[in-house]
Amino acid sequence: MNILALDLGTQTGLCFNQGEDSIVHGNWTLATKKEVSIIHRDHADRELDPRIPRFFQRLSGLVAVAPVAIRQSPLIHHIIFEDVEFASTLRQCQLWSSYRTVVWMVAHLHNIKCSCVPVKTLKKFATGSGHAEKDDMRRALERRKTFKHRVPNLTEDEVDATFLWIWAKNYLEHKVIE
Repeated sequence: MNILALDLGTQTGLCFNQGEDSIVHGNWTLATKKEVSIIHRDHADRELDPRIPRFFQRLSGLVAVAPVAIRQSPLIHHIIFEDVEFASTLRQCQLWSSYRTVVWMVAHLHNIKCSCVPVKTLKKFATGSGHAEKDDMRRALERRKTFKHRVPNLTEDEVDATFLWIWAKNYLEHKVIE
């Protein structure tokens, strides 16, 4: 099963596999800090926040690399993302909702299964504590022999996406990934 794991945000971390041996990590910058300031200043997030169509284009492009009729099997079978259940501002809540909607719509359009994992569940799975910090997540990934050599080059968002991917492999496929 090919799984795409997403840590949603302005810096969206991703991790996916293509077959059993190829694991890809990435990070999509959907807006720079300067752009975010301009978006807020101009109230562009009240109309159509430019991060949302950028995310839609990138996600659509990734899952639809070639028409299904051409491919032997789908590039992505399942999309999983971190279910952020909190927001400190209304603006943040609306942005998260928009990201989630994009994931659901792209999954629906391409007939891909979609799931989410609560933040505390992911942290507990990764570190043993639902209150783990970013450094704890990184250290926990360094302890996994499959990913140890990759960790120094991964962003915080890619580390989270990688744990989402590992969680999905363990719980959706019942495979233990070390």
